[in-house]
Amino acid sequence: MAGAAPPLAQPIRVTLIERALQKLRAVREHGRLEHDFARLVATASTPSGSGPKVGIATFGSGGWHFVVEALLAHALAARGARPEFLMCDLPDLPICDERTIHSRSRERCDGCLEDKRALLDACRLSWRGTSELVSSSSLARARTTTATLAADAIAAYVERGWPVGQWLHVSACHYLRCDARGESTEKLDVHRRLLATAIVTVEAVERWLDEVRPEIVIAESGAHLMWRIALELARARGIPVVCREMGKGGWDSHLYALNADCMAPDLSAEWTEAEGQRLSAEEEAAVDRLFDELPARTYLQRAPVVRSGPAELRERLGIAPAARVAVAFTNVTWDLATAGRDVAFDGVFDWLRDTIRTLSAHPAVHLIVRAHPAEASVLTRERILDQIAHEWPNGLAQVTLVPPEDTTAARDLCAIADLVLAYNSTVAIEAAADGHAVVVSGAPHYRGRGFTIDVASCEHYHSVLNGWAAGTPIEAPTAAATLARRYAHLFFLRYHVPMSWTTSPLEPPYHLRIRSTRELEPGVNPVLDAVCQGILEHRQVVLPRVSVKEQS
Repeated sequence: MAGAAPPLAQPIRVTLIERALQKLRAVREHGRLEHDFARLVATASTPSGSGPKVGIATFGSGGWHFVVEALLAHALAARGARPEFLMCDLPDLPICDERTIHSRSRERCDGCLEDKRALLDACRLSWRGTSELVSSSSLARARTTTATLAADAIAAYVERGWPVGQWLHVSACHYLRCDARGESTEKLDVHRRLLATAIVTVEAVERWLDEVRPEIVIAESGAHLMWRIALELARARGIPVVCREMGKGGWDSHLYALNADCMAPDLSAEWTEAEGQRLSAEEEAAVDRLFDELPARTYLQRAPVVRSGPAELRERLGIAPAARVAVAFTNVTWDLATAGRDVAFDGVFDWLRDTIRTLSAHPAVHLIVRAHPAEASVLTRERILDQIAHEWPNGLAQVTLVPPEDTTAARDLCAIADLVLAYNSTVAIEAAADGHAVVVSGAPHYRGRGFTIDVASCEHYHSVLNGWAAGTPIEAPTAAATLARRYAHLFFLRYHVPMSWTTSPLEPPYHLRIRSTRELEPGVNPVLDAVCQGILEHRQVVLPRVSVKEQS
């Protein structure tokens, strides 16, 4: 690695007036949510089923997530299930996924359970807190155990037989708002605190599983630490686990992954069926609309995408007429779709650095680096272009950097490229669907589906790039465009489930769209019926094709 990493941006500090206004808006919005939710569930029947016991490992997810899980719990109860929540009520845990480095209090959850108390009381479903599942000395012991551990000892740490040291990375990235690799004082402190939280959580989840004996477990995400622990421990006991998360395209678009984290679902059986089936005209049209809308689904878009012709775009980006062009699509380094999903490289920038160095050795090649647009609208502490500028302060003659604020369409960048490079970006699916050869270096959910060229090692990547730069053409796999469209239909239009329950807190005001608990009953909402049936029958939740066709 050349040189030290660029300094991270400091956590955002807002003025007292800005903080007061933010707090006022949040309180007002949360109050409305409590009022509307209480009024809604007041009409719900008291659960009295004798069906499977469903343990919902909510832990410390925010009020927005809890409301969604409570609605799902009532829907399952309406079908005879017996739901029970596991809530975190330990505000002094060293760290959790409800906090980030931008939080006002990094050492303690200011709200924790109390912020959700009114919602929990209104819900009228049973729950247990982690405090009653752990011994009084657990937290102190965990802090003492982890206080001086070195990085390698943290990574290798095993608690009660569970390799929890290997499960910290996603939550560390989430908390730090950057790639959590490295041994800086800040990163080492976060990993120690996360490990202490893991030690306490393992004790709580083991006892919860012993005492509640759930027949099904629901956990958020499946990748972040506390939910990863619930997934791993329950799955090891043979208990089916459904991980739930918000998908691409809005807060009301949900993902349900059986025995897997939501960004790495096991869709093998569904893909085996879908890859050989032709899409109908209506489904093809739905995929076209999907690709047209993807930029807005990816981030909060404040300006329309700018479309450009090839000649105009090449001139604007400073590309010589005879140059061969590669375009690299990056990811937000700490995002759930990226963190820990590596194959040949240690993260996005390691891959990008290698790409720049390799292609810069070929004078006839021009590289475009497209920073992920979400960098412009999320609180990230490391931006790809800043990292490049730090490593190459004098610039790169054969590299054009496209900042996250730039609204040039990804399709137009692909159209002028001879080769498309991606780490985990979903642009790879769109590019493959448009007939481009796409080389993928990370471990996204679409890897191995037959429409991308998947890198297995650094050496493999160098061979591919150097061969292409020297004139060896890279062809897309057979039927790649067709397969990419079919996969896009499966993943975005069937695995993503529109619940019709809420608006998005990312585009306030956040509020409930559901007006009556009757909408949660069997036979009223076919989409909800499919979700609940999948959960209760231990099947991967994917909408049937007829549902997508009817919605088109």
